[in-house]
Amino acid sequence: MGSLTNSQRSKSGFLSSPNSDVETRVRAKYPDVKEKSFELKSLFANERGVRLTKANRIIGTRPLVTAGYENTGVAEYIGNLKQKTFPKNVITIDMFGNTFYRDYEFSADDNILVLTSLIGKLSKEMQLYFSSSINKAVTEKYSYGKQFRQGSFNETFIKIPIYSDGSVAFDYMETYIKELEAERIKELEAYLVATGLDDYVLSDEEEKLINNFKSDNVKWGEFNITDIFTVTNTHTILKNDIIPNSGDFPYITAGEGDNAVLTYISYDQNKLEKGNSIMIGGKTMVITYQPSKYFSNDSHNLSLVMKKNTNRDKLTQLFLVTALKTSLGSKYEWGNSISNKKIQSDIVMLPINSDRLPDYQLMNEYIKVLQRIIIKAVVEWKDQKIKATRKVVSKNNVD
Repeated sequence: MGSLTNSQRSKSGFLSSPNSDVETRVRAKYPDVKEKSFELKSLFANERGVRLTKANRIIGTRPLVTAGYENTGVAEYIGNLKQKTFPKNVITIDMFGNTFYRDYEFSADDNILVLTSLIGKLSKEMQLYFSSSINKAVTEKYSYGKQFRQGSFNETFIKIPIYSDGSVAFDYMETYIKELEAERIKELEAYLVATGLDDYVLSDEEEKLINNFKSDNVKWGEFNITDIFTVTNTHTILKNDIIPNSGDFPYITAGEGDNAVLTYISYDQNKLEKGNSIMIGGKTMVITYQPSKYFSNDSHNLSLVMKKNTNRDKLTQLFLVTALKTSLGSKYEWGNSISNKKIQSDIVMLPINSDRLPDYQLMNEYIKVLQRIIIKAVVEWKDQKIKATRKVVSKNNVD
C-alpha cells in the first residue's frame, strides 16, 4: 500500500484513485465502452430527509444519517417511530457533497438528499459505481460555505460508461467494482503480512485493560480544557486563494473526510499552524488530530496544542480527540458553534491516576489495544472477502 501523490490525496471517490491494472483489464473486456456525461436528475429521483433535533431523538437501533464523512454520516441510532425510514439500496448526498451507498434501512435529517434510481433496479456494485461518480463530480465543489442542495442536484452532471449504441454499460460497472475490490483485498493481505499487523492476539494485560474500561473500573476526572491545551484561533486561508495540489502542506477544513484534509498546497508559511496538535472545526465541531504543520481555511477553527510536551504523542492525542468529542459534542452544533471564548470555561473528562492527574500512559496503552482489536476485525473481514472474491481473482489470473 504505497504512498499517494499529492493529487491523489485530496478527498475523492472510489474510482478517482485509479488502478491502471484493473482499468486496463476491464477496458480490454469492454473495448466499445466510453464515458458520457448525464444530468444526475435524469438518472435518479431525490427526496430530502426530515429534520430531527437532538433533543427529540430517542435511542434505538435505526441509523440516523446526518451531514458528515465520519462513520459515513451515521450520527447515532434512533427509535423514533414517526421518523421516516428510507429503504436500503439507495445513495445519499449530504450538504457537503459527501456521497455514500446505503445497503440498510435508515432515517435521514434535512441536510440529506436520498437518491433512488430512475433507470431500473441497480445492484450493489452499480450503486457503488454511481456513488463514486457522483462523489467525484461534487466533492471539491461543496463545503460549509457552499452547500449541496436541491438546486445543486438539478445542476450536477456525472460521467458514466455507455456502449456505442448509447445504452448504459451496467455490466462494465459491475465488473469494474468487483475486480477493483478483489485487487484491494490482495493489496491489504500483502500489507498486513509485510507489516506484521496480522498478529492481533491480545495479551492478558491487554485483555484486562479493555475489561477495565468496559466494566467502568477506570477512574475519571474533570479538567479545564485550557489547563490541558493552549487554545488559539487558526488563520483564514480562503479556498479561492489556494491552488489545489500545489505543495506538501495539508489544507485543513471543518469537513470530516480524509482527516479534514481537502488538498495539499504551497502558501505563505507564516500562516502555518502547529503540527502534532488537535484542530476543532469552529462551525462543524469536527475534531481531528493533525500530525504535521497545516494551513487552515477559517479563523473560527481552533488549534489545541498540549501544554506538556512529554505527553504530546499521537496515540494519546487520538484518545483526547475522542474525549473532546464526548465532552463537547452534545453541547455545540451549527446554531451554537464553539469559539475560543466559550471553550475557556469548558471541561473534558479524562482517566486519572492515583494522584488524580490525567493518566496519559493509560490513554496511550488503551489506544494501542484498540488498534490491535481493529486490526483483528480487518483481518477477519479480509479473510471473508478473500473467500468471497477468490473466483474473481482466479479468473483475472487466467485472463
